[in-house]
Amino acid sequence: MDPEAYNVYVILTGWKEIASHLRSGIRTVQRWERAGLPVSRPFPGSRSPVIADSELLDTWMRDRAFWRTQDFDLLDHIQRTRQLRAENQRERQLLRERMKALGQEMAAVRATIEQLQRSQGNGRNTKTRHQSAGS
Repeated sequence: MDPEAYNVYVILTGWKEIASHLRSGIRTVQRWERAGLPVSRPFPGSRSPVIADSELLDTWMRDRAFWRTQDFDLLDHIQRTRQLRAENQRERQLLRERMKALGQEMAAVRATIEQLQRSQGNGRNTKTRHQSAGS
């Protein structure tokens, strides 16, 4: 499954996952580590396990394409994409907060309506009782 297909970023563990994400061979991505591929090693040493953030890997690949070709249009595109992604993330967070607030408001309105219906129902029963007793 391609994480980018769903715009989901994940932590990749091991060279095999990293290579698969970058659609390259394991030896190739190990060589890219020496060229600056953003991988982390939880323990010191060149033979220790590696982990990587898929978003950082994708960013590194896009930047690497720019520096290889010196394509300034590509650089502008990359920067605009980053701005749009950050703006999108902010807007999504704001939308989540607003949806949560709306849900809370709806629950409060629902509770108020139920309370009013119960009180009106009790009032009707009382009136009916008084009318029956008076007749």
